[in-house]
Amino acid sequence: MMAADRRAQIINVSKRLFCQKGFNGTTTKEIAQASGISEAMIFRHFASKEDLYTAIIDHRIQEVGDSLSDEAMLACDDERVFGDFARFVLEKTSENPTMLRLLYFSALEGHRLSDIFYSNHEIKKVMKLVDYIQLRISQGAFGRLNPILVARAFTGMLYTYVTAELLFDAGKYYPQVTQDEIVENFLKIFLDGVRNDR
Repeated sequence: MMAADRRAQIINVSKRLFCQKGFNGTTTKEIAQASGISEAMIFRHFASKEDLYTAIIDHRIQEVGDSLSDEAMLACDDERVFGDFARFVLEKTSENPTMLRLLYFSALEGHRLSDIFYSNHEIKKVMKLVDYIQLRISQGAFGRLNPILVARAFTGMLYTYVTAELLFDAGKYYPQVTQDEIVENFLKIFLDGVRNDR
C-alpha cells in the first residue's frame, strides 16, 4: 500500500475506534490490529497517538471546507451568511457524526485534544462570525449587542440541536422536520432578535 493510502487507512480506523472507546480507551495496538498492520507501522506515520488525533482533525477540516461565505459577508446578506453556516453544520454533522462523538469523548475525558480542535478550528469560525456581526452593528443593522455573545448564541443553537439529534436520538421524540424548516426557524428566531428595530 502506498504511504498516503496507508496513512489514510490508519486515520479512518483510528477515527472509528476513538469514536467508540474514546482517546484514552483506545490503544495504538488496537488501532494496528484493526488496520491489519504492526504497531510500529503506525509510528512510522505518526510520532504519537496525539499526532494521530491531530491528523484526524486536520483531515476532517480539509474534507469539509469553509462554513462561511466571504461573498455573502461582503454583500451583507444576513440570511445567507447565517443560513449557509446553519446548513453547513447540519449537513456535515449528519453526514459524519463520528467527528462530533470523537470531540465530545476527548472533552469529557479532559484531554487537551479537544482544545486543539477548538483553538485551531472552531474559534476561527466563531471569530469570523464575530467580525461580521460587529460590522453589522456598526452599520446600524443589528442592535448594540456583544458580538461575541451573539455569535456564541447562534452557534450554540445549532450545536445543541445536532448534539441532541446525533447523541441522544432526540428525533424519535418530536415530529419530523426538514433541514429547511430547521434553518428557517432558527434564522427567524436569531435575526428577529438581533436586528435593529429602528
